[in-house]
Amino acid sequence: MNRHFCARGKCALLLTVVFACFGQSRLAMAGYVEEVEADEPFMWWRLDEPEGEDFAENSGDSGIEGGEYIDVELGVPGLIATEPNNTAARFDGEFALLSVVNGDGYNTGGPWDEKTVVLWFQADETDGDFEQSIYDQGGTTRGLNVFVYDVQVFVGAWNRAAGDGGGVASPWPSDNAGMEISTVSAPIEAGEIYQVALVMDGDLEGLEGTLTGYLNGVPIGTEDGIGGLFGHSNGGAIGGQVSQGAFPGKNSVAADAPDQAFAGVIDEVAMYNVALSAERIAAQYAAATGNVVGTPGDFNNDGILDASDIDMLSAEIRGGSNPPAFDLNDDNLVDFQDQRMWVDVLKNTYLGDANLDGEFNSSDFVRVFTAGEYEDGVDGNSTWEEGDWNADADFDSGDFVAAFTAAGYEQGTRGAAVVPEPSSPLLIVFGLTLLLLFGRRVR
Repeated sequence: MNRHFCARGKCALLLTVVFACFGQSRLAMAGYVEEVEADEPFMWWRLDEPEGEDFAENSGDSGIEGGEYIDVELGVPGLIATEPNNTAARFDGEFALLSVVNGDGYNTGGPWDEKTVVLWFQADETDGDFEQSIYDQGGTTRGLNVFVYDVQVFVGAWNRAAGDGGGVASPWPSDNAGMEISTVSAPIEAGEIYQVALVMDGDLEGLEGTLTGYLNGVPIGTEDGIGGLFGHSNGGAIGGQVSQGAFPGKNSVAADAPDQAFAGVIDEVAMYNVALSAERIAAQYAAATGNVVGTPGDFNNDGILDASDIDMLSAEIRGGSNPPAFDLNDDNLVDFQDQRMWVDVLKNTYLGDANLDGEFNSSDFVRVFTAGEYEDGVDGNSTWEEGDWNADADFDSGDFVAAFTAAGYEQGTRGAAVVPEPSSPLLIVFGLTLLLLFGRRVR
């Protein structure tokens, strides 16, 4: 996990210094293939077959056939940075998929209290009208899936049959009315390369298990109330669906299958019959990218603390689910104090520094007013760079109150990474006056 902070941020500054000093050098690490092999995948689709090959190889330990390619473009550049000669598979978002037959231990047999799926993908688009299925096994009654929808990637699991195990470890989700699944999700961008992981650590005796999602080696959330996953005989697919599946609030139908296919590149799909630890997910990511996971505040794990990270934090603050990965001050809450920790300590700047150049000054006003979203009447449309400095997704007077209370205007760069005490009300009055004058001039 990327949460290594002591109360009130006393350890956060130390970690910031450590990463600043050593972030450019790579820690010694095993190769990507060696890291995956160490976790002993039951099924492992490397998707590196040459163009024209009809069948996929399963490099896992199960001995089950890897499945049949249908209209898949093979031999495209792979997504693993440390394996530059490796190739991957492109799916067209219509009829292309890898169809996987039933196999004992893969989807038949069971029941299982632990399952993990780890894969890499690059989506052509993220905001289509239908769910894009990257990985799917099972049907409407039981299964696992990974899919893209509404500018997010989801990991899902469900076991809806009340008769399984005498009704002890199912059905789940417990609030299921026949149309729900347990999911964890995180925002993504089209064209970006991601590692996503689904980790089911279930409970065969009750509903005390969990479903955890990871993105780029970092936990993105956990769902409780997970029981056991019982056998499901509908096979599986990569890049689409071969049978009916399940999504939040609905079941898919055969007629929707072309619409629910994935458009983009998929690489290195591995399935395990154990719940991999956060450390193992992170180790695989590090071996694939050369980036050590865990830089505090780098929520998208791209090696940079930038506006996309603070926008992700703001979204979690608004969401109210308090995911531990975003709890920067270790108080079991994700709130405005975590935003202050990110801005003041990790980025070492001030609220109001829209362009994140280390200073809060008139150039930041130019940037936010140029965006034209100040009190524009559109709810939830503003980012940090567009004036949302209090994490409510809007640019209004509340953001200036927050910024001028933090007392960073025209103070230059921050000399020491400490959280300042609130400033006097005079600064707030000055800030609002500046807003009126500057806003009128821009218009």
